[in-house]
Amino acid sequence: MLVAAFLVTGLTPNETGRYRYLINTYVLGPDDKPIWGQRSYASGEGVLPKKPMLMMADPTLGFILEPSDPAGIYTVVAQVNNLVSEKNLMVAIQLNS
Repeated sequence: MLVAAFLVTGLTPNETGRYRYLINTYVLGPDDKPIWGQRSYASGEGVLPKKPMLMMADPTLGFILEPSDPAGIYTVVAQVNNLVSEKNLMVAIQLNS
């Protein structure tokens, strides 16, 4: 089982000092085709801390490969959308089964 936590930093506060973001995520199989995905999978909002810090989005992603799943490289992709600044960041990690 793979558990992926989404750590977010560098958020932009709005005029009242609050941040808001959401994370879209999907998983590509060894053939580079999507096998799972969900928009707005994780999110966060609140008052931006005065000191820069990493924040963990809720929920984390649990991913289980069954013995019948094909061997190869799986890719977990997350797109973080800063809803205040309207900037996006895409990150991917590859896992060899």
